[in-house]
Amino acid sequence: MEGLATQEELFNYVREEEVNPYCLGIYFKTFDLENHDFEIQYSFQKFEVPESTSAPYNELVMVPDWESWGSWTSSGVLTIESYVTEFIARSYANKKTPSDSTFSDPSSLYDQQLGFAPFSSVEYPQVSAGSIAELADGFPFYLVIIFLTPFYYLTSKIASEKESKAREGMKMMGLQDAVYYLAWFLFFAFLVIVITICCWIVARGGMLERVDLSLFFVFLMLYGLSLYGQAFVIVALFPTRKTSGVAASMGMFITYALRDTVSDPNTPAATQYLLSIFPNVCMARISKMLFFFNFNTRDGLSSATGGASYEGYSFNGGILMMVFNCVFWTLLGFYLDQVVPS
Repeated sequence: MEGLATQEELFNYVREEEVNPYCLGIYFKTFDLENHDFEIQYSFQKFEVPESTSAPYNELVMVPDWESWGSWTSSGVLTIESYVTEFIARSYANKKTPSDSTFSDPSSLYDQQLGFAPFSSVEYPQVSAGSIAELADGFPFYLVIIFLTPFYYLTSKIASEKESKAREGMKMMGLQDAVYYLAWFLFFAFLVIVITICCWIVARGGMLERVDLSLFFVFLMLYGLSLYGQAFVIVALFPTRKTSGVAASMGMFITYALRDTVSDPNTPAATQYLLSIFPNVCMARISKMLFFFNFNTRDGLSSATGGASYEGYSFNGGILMMVFNCVFWTLLGFYLDQVVPS
């Protein structure tokens, strides 16, 4: 091992033809023992750089991320961390800088046994990390397809009554708007309850073993009911049966596609919650939380852990946004239904 004073000296040393080959070079750009400030540079090929978009350790995590584990071990980062840690520790002990300090006994470095750090591994996952990611990405799409049927039916029926003037006829016979809205709400809520119970039975069969299924039931109910007000918004803007049905279908898929705008783990929390005003975006974020807690945490998802934040989002925060969506879209739908001319 050699200790060199500058980065340029390191480069020149490597360029020499008569030197012994070395596996790696580490450059301490900043080395301040007094203020505990260290900046270290070393290079890797791009495809070997380990995942670093999120914290390497999260107290919620129960099982290791095998893809990141492979990157950390195969790229040599753990070996370099061992060297750097040893070097800094000895520098603290001897109060030396990299330019005047070398390893007196480098053999001790090779004798170290470095474990699976910094990931915890209480138990091994029964489902691979790739499969978990596919489930978390695909599950929201299935929910969109499942709830699209009652949403399309509600939208087309309201538009049909508006287009045929049937609603005006009922008003002339004394039907009040509040009763009309309530009747459609009760009918749509019945459809949502049936779908929710079916999904709950499937989840109870083992898909979400570590999730409190009462929370799962509440999540599906709120998602379904948040679509009720959107039906009136669509009919107010597209009053015919054909156009409203097409708009309902297109709107579901377009707003679902918006989930990609917040899929980056570094997306600010404010942006995620702001876009959660669209029920499909909110549903996709909550679904990701469901699978994260089910497969990757020690305690699973319950009322006690629902407030924990992961990648800037929490289950409880998503549920509150879904409640807001139910109220907001319903009031907006009623308002547009009254003010937009037929």
